[in-house]
Amino acid sequence: MKKNKIKLYIFFIFFIILIILMLLMLILSLKNNKVKQTPPSTTYNPIPTPSHHPTPSHHPTPSHHPTPSHQPTPSHQPTPSHQPTPSHHPTPSLKNKKVIYLGYWLDDINISTIVNQLKNAGATHLLFTFITQPDVNKALTFSGSMLEAFNSLKDENKKLIIDNFTVGISLGGANSMPYPYSKTYAKGSYYENNPVKYATDYYNLVKGTGLEYYFDLDIENISTDDDFVECSDFIGAICIELKMLSPTCEISHAPQTPYFTPQFGNIYNLIYKNYKNYFDWFNIQFYNNGPSQTYEQIFIKSDTSVAPNTSVLELINASIDASYIVVGKTIPGESPPTAGYIDLNIMQKYVCDAYSDPTFAKWKNNGGVMVWFYDTQFKNIPNNTMVLNYFSSIQSCYPSSR
Repeated sequence: MKKNKIKLYIFFIFFIILIILMLLMLILSLKNNKVKQTPPSTTYNPIPTPSHHPTPSHHPTPSHHPTPSHQPTPSHQPTPSHQPTPSHHPTPSLKNKKVIYLGYWLDDINISTIVNQLKNAGATHLLFTFITQPDVNKALTFSGSMLEAFNSLKDENKKLIIDNFTVGISLGGANSMPYPYSKTYAKGSYYENNPVKYATDYYNLVKGTGLEYYFDLDIENISTDDDFVECSDFIGAICIELKMLSPTCEISHAPQTPYFTPQFGNIYNLIYKNYKNYFDWFNIQFYNNGPSQTYEQIFIKSDTSVAPNTSVLELINASIDASYIVVGKTIPGESPPTAGYIDLNIMQKYVCDAYSDPTFAKWKNNGGVMVWFYDTQFKNIPNNTMVLNYFSSIQSCYPSSR
């Protein structure tokens, strides 16, 4: 009996093991027949390959570097080597221009006096000083500029200024801008390869103030280390964008005379040739860069030591339209006597002599003169009086130029 029980237990255990094995085989079979899940495919988003940055062409080292004469000039970005096809053809500023830079603050109490003096003298365009870019890693700023002063005025005084002149704020000068110029748009800078952003920031600083109808690019720290073609394209691209943002605006440049010479790649000749449809004239600094004191040197044949072939007639003969030439001079103390300074009373006579010469008929009607600068704080009244007399006397020798 005991043996039979043992056999029964063994049989029962064997049966249980057999059932377990059959269940395991069934489970394995189900797993093998199961359809495998295919992982989802991933989409590859390639990083665009940056366009080739043009290799700067070699330029001979000049014997002279232009002496900056204004205040800080904001930096710029590199420009495409491709020349954009002009889509906008603004009407040239076909009128005689009398441009004056204003510095360095404005107070409500003085506005009517400033407006009356400059209007009676025949001034046409006023430029506040200066939008700058002290740090290439930061955006343009109007901190400490005349824009701050203008914004602080009462609305009626702002209107008084804007209603009587074409008014803008210049970007640049000599102090708060990167040197060399190319640092503005160099790799890693705030405006790296982005002239559109640069122009947009300039525009946005003045948008809605009434100053968005006249822009002035006073770029003074162009160096022989810069690629001149690239620089000219960059500056041209800024002008294109400003004209897109403010189609009826006027744009001037304020180059020093050496920037029209081969030692600086004739950079402003390039800007004129390729982008003249996108700006209106040059406020040319005929000072701080070699002798420019005589009628001959200013209007007929320039001194060759620093800026050869940059007299008014020579620029016209270099195919620059006379309407783009505004002759700039300074008040006393802003330029050495041997480097372009001339008493404005004498300069007035030279301008009137040019007006009487048929050779300069188009310049007389459509070019103009510029002065650096009128003191809006009246710290030097004699200098202001000299500026006012200069404009007024030019007016009297050619009344219809107004």
